[in-house]
Amino acid sequence: MKPLCVYCGITLGTTTDHVIPSCLFIPPLPVPYPKVPACAECNNKKSKNDSYLRDMLVLDLYCSEHPVAKELMKGKVIRSVEKNLSEIGRAVKTRLSRSPLYTGAGLYLGDYPSIPIEGERVNELIRTMIRGLYYDQLGKRLPDDYVFDIRRQDQIYVNEVYEIMNTLGANGPLTLGSVFGCQYLFDAKDHGISSWYLWFYGGFFLRVDTRPAKLAEAG
Repeated sequence: MKPLCVYCGITLGTTTDHVIPSCLFIPPLPVPYPKVPACAECNNKKSKNDSYLRDMLVLDLYCSEHPVAKELMKGKVIRSVEKNLSEIGRAVKTRLSRSPLYTGAGLYLGDYPSIPIEGERVNELIRTMIRGLYYDQLGKRLPDDYVFDIRRQDQIYVNEVYEIMNTLGANGPLTLGSVFGCQYLFDAKDHGISSWYLWFYGGFFLRVDTRPAKLAEAG
């Protein structure tokens, strides 16, 4: 019998999903590549957000100079924009503005082109990726009643956080070429209490923590 979908935990996982969106890469994909069982509905829902994340990252100030990001920009992203298929591309055309950029410590870095980003949409995809990575590493689903705390990591603290994770005995890093990497920690008693440090294109860093909803409500 097929396992349940890693993402919804309700329907059988009749398809195989690339946990990290394959559209972030230039073929061939690196191996081994984390894949998990997913139902068709969850797989399709995640796929709709994959290209949004790709275009957002490729245009990100800190990712745009990565060689893979540059190649994608010249190819898939530009073609998607020309066909009016890129939601990020449409936002660039209609909602581009200049906004001040500050470090987490409040240091002004200048004014840069910016567009509104659908933060919850990106967070939803990150939560899905963490569920996939959790299953890939432990062979079981992250409980549904666990919540996520997702934060973008300021560039100036990247090395500091990396070293702290190493000091705490983090697993990994799990890397897929130079496009994606992560370190992760699990609580010894409850693996659902976990910390993840993700990076994309060497310039977009995220810290993600998971814990039971009751524990989160208690602060």
